[in-house]
Amino acid sequence: GAGTLRIEDLNTDTLDADVDAGQLIIDKLDSISYTLTVDAGSATLDDAIGAADVTVNAGSARVTCAQLTDTMRMRVSAGSLRLQLPEDAAATLSLKAAAGSVRQEFGSRFNGADSNNRIDGTLNGGGTLVSGEVSAGSLRIEKD
Repeated sequence: GAGTLRIEDLNTDTLDADVDAGQLIIDKLDSISYTLTVDAGSATLDDAIGAADVTVNAGSARVTCAQLTDTMRMRVSAGSLRLQLPEDAAATLSLKAAAGSVRQEFGSRFNGADSNNRIDGTLNGGGTLVSGEVSAGSLRIEKD
């Protein structure tokens, strides 16, 4: 439906949340896996743990990962994606923007290819897969 879906301090095996138009706001999620879909609007996820599948079809997504424990897949069709990972996260990154820009701020902790619209490489020696794709817009990966 339309509007705002707010979830706070949730510990669950799985979560599947879908918002047709509006905001999805989750503060503190500890889950084995979660799927979040927003068709028009924004998804904000703070302090998350678990395997992620996040899709925003028109709008923005901001995901702050408390602990990188499993694969993270994020897609934004038109808009922006901002991902915050712990500074010491061991990750393998596959990030791209078809029409737009990709930026990372991990500096010497990142090893690999870093161009304006694609980042492929490792953080802190590599590890858990983190993939992100923006069809039109910007993608930014930051230290939390």
